[in-house]
Amino acid sequence: MNIVAITTVKNEADILPKTISHLQGEGITSFVISVDRTSTDSTWDYLLTAVSPVLRSEIPFHQADEMTRLAHIAYHLGADWVLPFDADEFWVGTDGQTIHNIIEALPPEISTIYAAMYQHVTFEERHPNQKPMGKVMFRPNPNMLIEWGNHNVANIPGEDIHGIIQIRELQYQSKPHFFAKVEKARELFASWDVPRAFGHHMRRLADMDDVALDQEWDKMLTVETIVDPIPYKGDKDREGLW
Repeated sequence: MNIVAITTVKNEADILPKTISHLQGEGITSFVISVDRTSTDSTWDYLLTAVSPVLRSEIPFHQADEMTRLAHIAYHLGADWVLPFDADEFWVGTDGQTIHNIIEALPPEISTIYAAMYQHVTFEERHPNQKPMGKVMFRPNPNMLIEWGNHNVANIPGEDIHGIIQIRELQYQSKPHFFAKVEKARELFASWDVPRAFGHHMRRLADMDDVALDQEWDKMLTVETIVDPIPYKGDKDREGLW
């Protein structure tokens, strides 16, 4: 069973080794990753030693088109399933099994998996309720089209299933990281005419000034959380991961 994880990244050297190591622990050993041409940290250098193939993303960046491009590369490399992820997402099985074992046991009529998302504020604590929109993984074919945000995929025949895989998202690691993510979103929205229906949460933040962002950060810190650690399957002993 060849599950290929795909993503496109920019300046994610602080967390990407964690997510890749975790996905490898979940049984995903194949990756197709593109790096934004304007990335300035060590993301590119890390990926050259960690996974293959590593590509440069197109400019201007169009997420749906780029992720669909990577999915087609994965398909031609022999992917049985494609898992589109973001650098801050930790995909996990809901029953303690690895994703690889869960996928391997699925009947052939299942072709799409919808995964609920939960937002973490630390590795140990998360918001109690799932986010309004989840993500998708699927059996690839030549006609597939990934939608903006990896929330859905078009032209995948067969049945879908929910509840067997979920995503733990560690979106903001600190206040400076929060501000950096907002600035990255501003650059993306300025690079081309992103439809208003896409990226609603980050667009709202991108429209705020620094005073409003300070208030938003303080408000996020008051949200109720529960203790439910990310069931991390990566290399906990590797230097720089924790």
